Amino acid sequence: MTNTDTEREMVSDADIQAMLEAFSGSAEPVLSRARRRHHMTRRALIFVAAGLAILGLVVPGSLALVGTFSETPQQFINDENQPLNAREVVEQYMTQLDRLNSGATTRQRAVVPTLSSVQRVVTANTPEGEYGVYALGFSDGTTGIGVISSATGDVAGLSVGIEPCPPGWTLEAGGSTVRLPGTTPLYITGRASAAVASIDVVYPDGHSTPAAVSNGYFLAWVVPLPGAPNARTGFSPPVTLVARDSAGNEIGHLSVRGDGDIPPSPGQSAQAPACG
Repeated sequence: MTNTDTEREMVSDADIQAMLEAFSGSAEPVLSRARRRHHMTRRALIFVAAGLAILGLVVPGSLALVGTFSETPQQFINDENQPLNAREVVEQYMTQLDRLNSGATTRQRAVVPTLSSVQRVVTANTPEGEYGVYALGFSDGTTGIGVISSATGDVAGLSVGIEPCPPGWTLEAGGSTVRLPGTTPLYITGRASAAVASIDVVYPDGHSTPAAVSNGYFLAWVVPLPGAPNARTGFSPPVTLVARDSAGNEIGHLSVRGDGDIPPSPGQSAQAPACG
């Protein structure tokens, strides 16, 4: 393991500005400016920070569900029941936003919303350790999703300005990201309707693994196959996220391509949210 794999890294003002302005993600896969090894997709997580430690590819453990209340950022930072590393990430994020606003013109401040609420909605034991999914509220009424490692505090991603799905939706993709294509898991996060009791990640050979789902959100991860390329495409097997109700019946699904892209439903625009 190298120092590059484990060092913590501050996120630049430019990265946060890009996150706030690019609500829907870019039209093509994007590489993080902070570290070129990160790879993000069209349903991209705009905010990415540096290197998770490589803990090895293991069978995902049991899922721990949480039901925390929504808190103001300062309440979250002071809440000792929350993972210390997650609290530090939120504090860093708030500091960066304050720096942006203090140096912006009046016109610019109007388009730089501040973080107004944080709620931990999912806790999952992934192949790289425990991760938390956080529902984020912003001062302009927009919402977002953050994914943070409880063990290291490194950020798998953060997306904002998520557009709602049309009536009848079951799953809504919030974004996907991978740290080392072909080596580390592809992470997928999003929202789940109240009817969703469980989500399966179904691989091309038919076997499946469970995703973590609670409080109307989910986190899924796709383990690369042996010999997967370290490239922008084909680094992850194409999978289907299958949502099931409490009786085990399939009630919706999302398709995830081999490059991590999650296309919108047929008939929707290319920039529409991916709903299933």
